[in-house]
Amino acid sequence: MLINDTIDAVGITKNNILTPGTSNVQVTFVYGWNDVDRNDNKEDHSAHLFCEVDNDVSTMNFDAVYVYDDDREQRTDAMYFAASAVQRIGQLNTAFRVLTSIPCHAETPQVGQGELLFAEVSWTPPHSHDVMYVNVYWGIDDYSSAARGPDTGGPLGRTGILYSAVGLGRYGAALGNRPRNSAGASLGWQMFFDETRKQLILEIGGQDGTNGQDNAAIAFAARYQQAIGQNMIFRLDGFVAGRENALPSRGVRMEVVVKF
Repeated sequence: MLINDTIDAVGITKNNILTPGTSNVQVTFVYGWNDVDRNDNKEDHSAHLFCEVDNDVSTMNFDAVYVYDDDREQRTDAMYFAASAVQRIGQLNTAFRVLTSIPCHAETPQVGQGELLFAEVSWTPPHSHDVMYVNVYWGIDDYSSAARGPDTGGPLGRTGILYSAVGLGRYGAALGNRPRNSAGASLGWQMFFDETRKQLILEIGGQDGTNGQDNAAIAFAARYQQAIGQNMIFRLDGFVAGRENALPSRGVRMEVVVKF
């Protein structure tokens, strides 16, 4: 959600820092100087990225990022902050995330000012190995990621398959993956078969604008995946979506992944 990009970078990590009340603290500093793609999924040749992470591996993560742009005609310097908490609550796996982006100058397509609130809850139904999940987000103003690769879309991919980018031309996410002034949720069921070599995901989700615009949407999606041998995965996706004041949309996608 904060950084999803392939960047020329170098990092230094200090692990096993013992502090009161924690089992371990890890601190990492990363400097990236090339191939930094901004929030609009376009490379910014003049951007430099600084990332510092303070990580309590048991529950908490804190991130601070500064992107420096040495283009003097249009400065897009920005600061980014994020915090997350991952834990089990009874039989539930939960994660809560808060992110913010703050331009140092005017807002641009590369960076906007805003916040993103995100929550994930998943559990295993009794007597099965399946996974059920509910993910919820709320985008306030125009939250922007510090760096996003050309095929990664927006930061809402974790919300579910209805929101994730597929990297296939103009075949976009069924519900979109930009959080600007919107809120949404997804409910999914991931089923496993044949000792997990086959799986089926069924998901329903919806989103709506929070700034008074009539752009509410609801969608249903399904994904079937099957392992072929040891290095290949066959994937078949399909969705149908209805958006307020627009005609219904639908799509089907097939993919074969080869891993080396």
